[in-house]
Amino acid sequence: MCYYPHVNRITRLTALKSIGSVLVLPACAGGNSRALRVGSTNSSENVVIAEIYAGALERSRIPVTRLMGLGDEAAAMTALKRNEVDIFPAHLQNRSTANGVAWLIPAPVNDVQCLVTSQYAAEQYWALSLSECAAIAPRLRFAATHEFLTNGTLDGLRRCYGGFRFRKIAACEGGEQYDALNRGDVDVANGFATDAKIGESQLLVLGDDKHFWPRNNVVPVMRAAALQAFPQASRVMNRISSSLTQYAVQQMNAHLALLSLVPSDVADDFLRTHHT
Repeated sequence: MCYYPHVNRITRLTALKSIGSVLVLPACAGGNSRALRVGSTNSSENVVIAEIYAGALERSRIPVTRLMGLGDEAAAMTALKRNEVDIFPAHLQNRSTANGVAWLIPAPVNDVQCLVTSQYAAEQYWALSLSECAAIAPRLRFAATHEFLTNGTLDGLRRCYGGFRFRKIAACEGGEQYDALNRGDVDVANGFATDAKIGESQLLVLGDDKHFWPRNNVVPVMRAAALQAFPQASRVMNRISSSLTQYAVQQMNAHLALLSLVPSDVADDFLRTHHT
């Protein structure tokens, strides 16, 4: 998952949408549900997905108000429970059974930590899973972020899989581990499955065959009262969520990072391809 400073850039289209939101919001806040309030966290990836949800609803003739950048996921959930927002993209790991909250069908994208390797290293060592990587780790060079190396994750992998005693471990800043992998300086690196550089460099995510990391699929979470007011919204959400694959989100993150596009433009491109 990536955070980019240009998430707050405003296009003319975004400004017009914001003007429309100001006109609709008071009626919504007062309990007259004329529009669904779609929110997001501060993550640019989450903003794009929220924009996709909002655009899909609008294309299905459901009026929408955008309330992006609510904070972290806990803050967005608090806003939802307080009737300040109606729907936002959450994650399966944070699923709860709170009253008045409806969790829709999760998207295929699994926003989880992972280990990655290059296609060259995978072919050279025949390593496509974490079990295989753990067993041959004494032959491999590993690059990881400082956080990964100090937060106990590597120790957890060793307890779960055994092995993972790498020949060499290089600590680096976030993103630099991918560069080291691309240069051939290392054979394996840590990452997040939706990171832009994984798709950009055609890196391979090693299969977590012992399920060390719990699944963390993106899932639309919605106020139950809003779902009652707009019952057709769940059908729209479930249909568009099914197109949010790992590869699709990697590509969208790459467009944000490399092409300096704003989230609403990336979402529009996605909807032109996937919305019917």
